Amino acid sequence: MKRFENHLKKHLVRINQNLFISKSDSQYYEKILRYGNPNSPEAHYELGQQLEKEGAVDKALIHYHEAIKDYSPYYSKAKQGIKRLEQQNRIPDYFHHSTSYNKRSVPLFFQALIVFLLFLNLCLLLLLFGTNSIPSIVSNVKQWGTGIEVVHETMDTPYVMYIPNQASTNEIEKMLYDTTLKLGKDSPNDTVLLYGIKTTKQELFQQVFPLKENRLTDLAFVTAEYHPTLSKSVNIRFLHKQYKPDDTDRFSLLYIGTNIVRTALQNYIDINGQPPAQLTDLVNDYPNNYLSYIPNEVLTGSKRISNQYNEKGGWVYNKDAKEIASMFHPNVPQYSPGHSSPIPFQPVEVFVEKETYSLFVKSFPYIILQKQVGLGINNSTPKGTFTIEERVLNPNGKTEDMFGEAGLGMGEIAIHGTYDVKSINNQESLGCIRLLNPDILDVFNFVPKGTAVHIDNKTPSITGLIPIKNRELLIPSVQQRTIQTTDTTFDWAG
Repeated sequence: MKRFENHLKKHLVRINQNLFISKSDSQYYEKILRYGNPNSPEAHYELGQQLEKEGAVDKALIHYHEAIKDYSPYYSKAKQGIKRLEQQNRIPDYFHHSTSYNKRSVPLFFQALIVFLLFLNLCLLLLLFGTNSIPSIVSNVKQWGTGIEVVHETMDTPYVMYIPNQASTNEIEKMLYDTTLKLGKDSPNDTVLLYGIKTTKQELFQQVFPLKENRLTDLAFVTAEYHPTLSKSVNIRFLHKQYKPDDTDRFSLLYIGTNIVRTALQNYIDINGQPPAQLTDLVNDYPNNYLSYIPNEVLTGSKRISNQYNEKGGWVYNKDAKEIASMFHPNVPQYSPGHSSPIPFQPVEVFVEKETYSLFVKSFPYIILQKQVGLGINNSTPKGTFTIEERVLNPNGKTEDMFGEAGLGMGEIAIHGTYDVKSINNQESLGCIRLLNPDILDVFNFVPKGTAVHIDNKTPSITGLIPIKNRELLIPSVQQRTIQTTDTTFDWAG
C-alpha cells in the first residue's frame, strides 16, 4: 500500500523524482533550469521577462536568445522581447562598442609586448601571402612520407527531398543519386547530406529544399551523403525498414493524433499542476473540455487505453511519466518512445497570417488545417501570441448568432464562426477572427484548450511542410457524451 500523499503536493510542480517546486517560489524558473530542463523555452522566457523588469538587460537578452533556440509557444514572445529592447535602445553598451581604456594606465612592458605581437603578425601575413607562402615553406622543410592519414574538415550542407509515396527502392536510389550529384556540383568542397521524406502530395514530388529545421530529420526514412572532392561514390542508407509505402498516410495521422492529445495533456498540467487521473478527463463538460474526443489510433484501429506499453494497439497513458512523450504515445511496435522511430512531441499551434487572411493549424512538420478568415476592421485584429481559454459550441453573444456555431475564446477576442460569407478575406469584424461555420467546426475538432495562437502580418513559411489528408479518420464514430455549450454570454470583440 502506498503512503498517503502530502496535501501540499497538490500545489506543487514535480521537477524530478524527489523535487517538487511551488510556482509561487520566486526562484521557480531558475530551479526549472537547474534541476529540471536546462533548455526549457518557457523558463528562459519568463526569466528574461523578470530580468528585463529588474533592469538586468544583458542577462535578459541571454535568456531570450536561449528561448528562441527551439520553436515553441515562447519563440515569438522571446523574439518580441529582443526587438523591444532594441527599439528602446536598451541593449548594453558592450553589445555595440568595444571596451575603452586609458592608454596611460597600460604598463610599459605590455606596450612593448603589443608592439612585438603586431610585428609578428605582420611577418606571418608576409609569409602567408608572399611568393614563398607557409605551405611552400613547410613542404620544402618537411619530407612527407607515404601512408600518412590526412583528416579533411568539411562543412555539411543538408537538404530535404520529398519522395513519392509509391516509389520503389530502385527509383528512390536513382532519385537520391542523381539529386546528390547535382547538389555536389554546386558545393564541391562541402559534404552534401540529403534526407528523404515520403509524401503523397504531388506538387512536392522530388522537390528539394535546404534543411532549415533539424526536426525534419526525424521523419527521414533514407539519407544520402556525398563529398565531390573526397569520394566519387554516393552513400545511401535506409533508416526505417519497417516503413512501407502505404503506411505514410497512416503514420502522419498517427503523428497528429498523438500530438493533439499531448498538447491537451501539457495544457492540462500547466493549468492544474498535475496530469489528469484518467485520459478521458481531457474530454469533459465545458469549461473542462480540453478535447472533444480521444483520437482514433489509426494503425490498429484499437480504442484501448493501457497504462503500460504492450504493443497490443490503442494508446498508452502513464500519468507518472516525467516527459509528455513518455506519458502518452501509441501502443504499437514501431512508434513507442523506446524504439528507433518514436513520435516526437510537437505541440499543436495556430497561426493567423493577416496579409493573406489565412489560418493554419500545425504540428510540425505537418499542416493539419488551412482556412481563409475574416479580420478586424481598420486592422483592429491585434498581433501577438494568445491562448485558447474557451472551447464553446454555439456561443452566446449580445445578439443572436453573433459568434456562429463555435468559438475559441482568447480573452477579449476569439476565433469564431460566422454566417456572413462576405466578411471572409475582408476586414469587417471588431477584432475577432471569423471563419465560415463549417470551417470553425473543423478547426474546433483539432485545437485543444490551451493551444497557442500566433497572429502576425506574416507567419513562418509553410514551404516544405506536409499537408494532412483524411484527417477525419482521427474522429471516432462514437464519442464520449459531453456538454460543450454554456449559458454564458461572451463579450468577445465580434
